[in-house]
Amino acid sequence: MKYHIYINVINNELKHAGNKAVNDCTKILEKQGYELIQLNFYKHKYLIFVNLIKILFQLIVIILKIKPRSLIIIQYPLFGLKGYFKVFIKLLKFRDCFFACMIHDLDSLRFQKSNQKVSYEISNLNAYDVLITHNDNMTQWLKSKSIKAEIIVLGIFDYLYTNENEFNRLSIFSKGKKDVVIAGNLAKGEYIYDLDSISKNIYFRLYGPGLNLKRLEKQEHVIWEGTFSAEDLVEKLKGSFGLIWDGNNIEQCDGLYGNYIAYNNPHKISLYLASGLPVILPNNAALSKFVLENGIGIVINNLIELSDIIDKINVDQYEAMLKNIDSIKSKLKVGYFFQTAIEQTEAIYNSRISSFE
Repeated sequence: MKYHIYINVINNELKHAGNKAVNDCTKILEKQGYELIQLNFYKHKYLIFVNLIKILFQLIVIILKIKPRSLIIIQYPLFGLKGYFKVFIKLLKFRDCFFACMIHDLDSLRFQKSNQKVSYEISNLNAYDVLITHNDNMTQWLKSKSIKAEIIVLGIFDYLYTNENEFNRLSIFSKGKKDVVIAGNLAKGEYIYDLDSISKNIYFRLYGPGLNLKRLEKQEHVIWEGTFSAEDLVEKLKGSFGLIWDGNNIEQCDGLYGNYIAYNNPHKISLYLASGLPVILPNNAALSKFVLENGIGIVINNLIELSDIIDKINVDQYEAMLKNIDSIKSKLKVGYFFQTAIEQTEAIYNSRISSFE
C-alpha cells in the first residue's frame, strides 16, 4: 500500500501561495495512487493544545490502519509534531514500513536556530529512509549535519494550474514597458518601501497581503494590484519580470529570509514561470544556477543595478527567455518534477522491500 500524510493548516485569512506547494504535492500523490491521510491543524493560539491531543489520537488510529511494508510519504515540516512522528515512524518500522519525507521547509535552517535545535531536527529527519530536498545546496547542508537518509533532489517546485496568463509579454516588452512583479506575503519585504528610489523607468507591480499602503502613497513607481488566491495568481500577473528578493534593504538580500534563499526553492519562482514571467533573483540564491542554465531569467547583486540590467536586455534575448519558460512551465503544470522524485523514491522502496523477501 502507498500512503501520504500531511498536516492541513487551516487559516481562512491566508491569501497568497503559502499552502499551494503542499496542496499541489497532495494532488500529485493522489494521482499516483497514494491514499491520503490528512491531519487538520487549526492555526489559532487557543487551539494548539486541543490540536495536539486530536492529532495524537489520529496517529494511534493510523498506526492500526497502515499495512505492513507500506510506502508512506510525509510532507514536512510538522508544526511542532516532529517528536510524535519520530515515534510514529519507529513503531511502523517494526512492520517494515518505508518512509519518505518531502521537505517544504527546514525550520532550524530557515530561522537560524541553535546547534541544539539543528541537532533535534536532524535527529527527526534521520528517522526517514528517503528525504526529498529542494536543491544541491540544501542537500549539502543536510549532509554536513550528518544526515543518514538517502536523498533525492526535487529541482524546482511544480505549480498546478488550469487558466493560462493571456498577457502578451513580448509585445509589451518590445514597446519599452518593463514592469517587475513582486508576489507573495509582502509583510516580509521591508525593502519594498525603498523601491521608488531605484525605479528609474520601470514600475513595480505588487500582489499579495501584508502591505502598508500608507507608506506607498508617495511612491509613483510602486503599484499594489491587490490580493488573489494562489490558483488565480497565474492569470492575474501583469509585467515583464518576476522578482525574488527578501530582507530589509535594496543593497543586499539579507535577514532570515534573505539568507534562507541560499538553501531553499522559493515557491514564487514556480508561480512566475507558470505565469510566463522571466525571473530575477539574487546571485546567492540556490536556484540561480537553475535559472541561468535554463535561460529563464537573470541574476543580480543588488536592486540598485536592476534598472540598468533590464535596460540592456533586448527583444531577442527576452523572446528567448519566454521560449525557454514555455518548456519549463509545461512540466510545472502537470507535476513533472515531483512525479519524478516519487518515481525515484519508489525505485528505492522496491529495492529495499525486495531485500526482505
